[in-house]
Amino acid sequence: MIFKFRVLSTENEEFIRDYELPYDATLKTFHDLITKDLKFEDNEMNTFFLSNENWEKLNEYTYIDMDLDDEEEGEYTPICMDVVLLGQIIHKKHERLLYVYDILNDSSLYITLMESKKKEEGEKYPKISTSKGEAPKKIKNDDDILIRKSAFSDIMEDFDDEFDGFGEEFEGAYEEEEYY
Repeated sequence: MIFKFRVLSTENEEFIRDYELPYDATLKTFHDLITKDLKFEDNEMNTFFLSNENWEKLNEYTYIDMDLDDEEEGEYTPICMDVVLLGQIIHKKHERLLYVYDILNDSSLYITLMESKKKEEGEKYPKISTSKGEAPKKIKNDDDILIRKSAFSDIMEDFDDEFDGFGEEFEGAYEEEEYY
């Protein structure tokens, strides 16, 4: 069985990739295909998330084994992507994954299973079946970071202006207490 995934980015609306991988390929194999195709550095802290229909992050699959003890493990303990097969987490059409390729800036690729099909004779997998648009760029220098921070600051300034004076009626309501 072959899974065909459509990959999109909010960084570049013209970017489209279709990747085809066997159902028994690991998430690490998928990661390797993405990093090679998009020329991302392979030594980054990339991660996959299984997501719901609203792109909310669910289970996490990390590039590096987090090596958490049982006591540290919670409901959503990250699992190393090199031990997770696509067929273990992808069960139906339009299942979604997020691939976070720049953790510091929360830049992600949006991945949707478009179809599952039989392996075609003579084809080698994994493969890229559609490639349109330029790959999204990772923030690599301080100028890019400053531009993004500036845009974020503008948004937050507008937000602050909207709520200017909120809570003034509560000022002085609580006196400072000393603790011994």
